[in-house]
Amino acid sequence: MFQPDVIATDRDLTVRETSIGDIVAYYRVYSNPEVAAYEDFDPETSLEASAQSVAFSMDSYMEISPVRLMFAVEVAHNGVVGFLHLVPLERNRNARIGFHLDPAHGGQGFAYRAIDAMLCHLRERGFHRASALVYLENTKAVKLLTRLGFTQVEGTECPKICKGTPVVEALFSKEMS
Repeated sequence: MFQPDVIATDRDLTVRETSIGDIVAYYRVYSNPEVAAYEDFDPETSLEASAQSVAFSMDSYMEISPVRLMFAVEVAHNGVVGFLHLVPLERNRNARIGFHLDPAHGGQGFAYRAIDAMLCHLRERGFHRASALVYLENTKAVKLLTRLGFTQVEGTECPKICKGTPVVEALFSKEMS
């Protein structure tokens, strides 16, 4: 049976590889319109689709050069409250991160603690920089990244249309040396 590796812990919070047991939590998070509002994807519409997404993520752990990894953010007495995404850019020891938290658990510091734990994990493995692409209209995400020491990379603002609405995407980065 697949046992997900624990990537990082912080008191009652654990960041671990996603497992097949996370399908219901994945559906709960990604079917929420608030989560999908600042993404190019539409909310999940079925447990079956969520199962495919989780299975794809689990397959990525087995690849030599994974394209994208997904990690569950689990909190004692709350279960899985969100997910972190990681795209390792090995050629220059950089990593692109993403995060989605169940809005029902927002404002409790879980996203901050999970990302901070992941950054420590990356630093211990020799990564030099982490970055995240964020819509500037997603003020909660911008504020969170700023609190974690990320800064907006000058000249990276990119206007685009997301679900018929004009938005501006920008790159935020943090040195980890």
